[in-house]
Amino acid sequence: MTWSADVLNKYLVNPRATVPGTTMSYAGLKDDQKRLDLIAYLTTLH
Repeated sequence: MTWSADVLNKYLVNPRATVPGTTMSYAGLKDDQKRLDLIAYLTTLH
């Protein structure tokens, strides 16, 4: 899998559906605006 903003968005909504078999405990980020803000912030770090 190549991590893109779209894939990250799907992962942040439902990690186990995006990466089946993952054992990482993360319930997801359901708030649309907070998720978009997080992705926007992460794109500034490269």
